[in-house]
Amino acid sequence: RALYHLHLAAADALYGAAGLDRGLRALREAAAADPSAVRWPLYRALHWEFRALQGASPHEVRRGVAGIGPEEPVAAYHGASALWLAGAARSARRALQAIDDDTVPSYLRWRRAALLGHAHADSDDWQAAAVAFAAAYDGASDGERAGLRLQLAGALLELGRAEEARTLLLDLVPDELPDADRAWAAQLDGRALLELGNPGLALERLADAERLADDPVGRFEA
Repeated sequence: RALYHLHLAAADALYGAAGLDRGLRALREAAAADPSAVRWPLYRALHWEFRALQGASPHEVRRGVAGIGPEEPVAAYHGASALWLAGAARSARRALQAIDDDTVPSYLRWRRAALLGHAHADSDDWQAAAVAFAAAYDGASDGERAGLRLQLAGALLELGRAEEARTLLLDLVPDELPDADRAWAAQLDGRALLELGNPGLALERLADAERLADDPVGRFEA
């Protein structure tokens, strides 16, 4: 029964802050069902993933997930996610790279690639980030691909590959994106157009991005 609650908590963790309350409740129920569960690698990884969402420091999270290795791939993934959420991108990258893809459940395989892409991006390794985001995109379900397409387009722009980035962006259906992602897509498209020598249309797309942004006062920089 404790393991059942841990798996519920792991599913909640995939929703980030939106799954925090449910995930913490599932962890409490796991510990109530079997007090020894608090020493299990998956419990520890999830505990620190939720703590990272609550603002735990990189030092606290590193210490909390220490010793959770790739022989426990699901726990290792969540431990890496905790590290990344706490701002320890390099530690997260090392943890993710140590995980053998063949040992990871299929629902985590593309998520591992996406998280690795974020960790590479945070370390300004845009080539590796692009490779990781492309792998995540290839393995994700249709409902998850739009956001990954934006991540990949952003990485390609950082590499100066504006034409490839714009090709990805043109295949998006704006009405299927939330406003925040529509704003981001417009910003990326504007940057790509500027690099491709079309400043007039670029300014139009950057204006679209500003209109769609949550903060109408701020401006996207070209």
